[in-house]
Amino acid sequence: GGTVNYTHTVTNTGDGPDSFDLTVADSNPPGWTINISPANTGVLLPGESTVVTVTIQVPAVVTVTVHTATIQATSVADPSVNDSVEDTTNLFIAGVELEPDYFTIVDAGTLITYVHTLTNTGNVSDTFDLTATSSLGWLVSYEPVSVTLDVLETTQVTVVISVPVTALPGEQDDTEITATSTFNPLVS
Repeated sequence: GGTVNYTHTVTNTGDGPDSFDLTVADSNPPGWTINISPANTGVLLPGESTVVTVTIQVPAVVTVTVHTATIQATSVADPSVNDSVEDTTNLFIAGVELEPDYFTIVDAGTLITYVHTLTNTGNVSDTFDLTATSSLGWLVSYEPVSVTLDVLETTQVTVVISVPVTALPGEQDDTEITATSTFNPLVS
């Protein structure tokens, strides 16, 4: 979610005083909250202008990358006189995929190397910071630590887990590798 503001100038191009009602003529996709302030210009003399602000509230969850709102100004004196503008909001969405998951049984004192594929599934170039945690506190190294990827670009992430010689038979460590978007840190 977030808020986007657009400003427009409404000018009375007629030959007499008039006021104009401002409305949302179309919202695609529908369901977005759109506020227009003021909703009426008040009386404008011929050639006089006023500024109108359109505030669009972007939903917290979106399934599109472009939203278009058509804002219409309609004469109060003569409703057949109107004009409109389109406000287009382009959404930049972060996305990441890190795969595959692995499961391996090894002996104590072993080094395990896994190679994962990191993909930028968002619609904007993004930098991803990587972290690793071992549930048993085993030594984990990984590379890269941070990487910038264009849209749909991939890279390999190499992870090396050092199983200590003191590991007991049947012990299970869950190592989690996380790639977090710097564009939107809520995406990982």
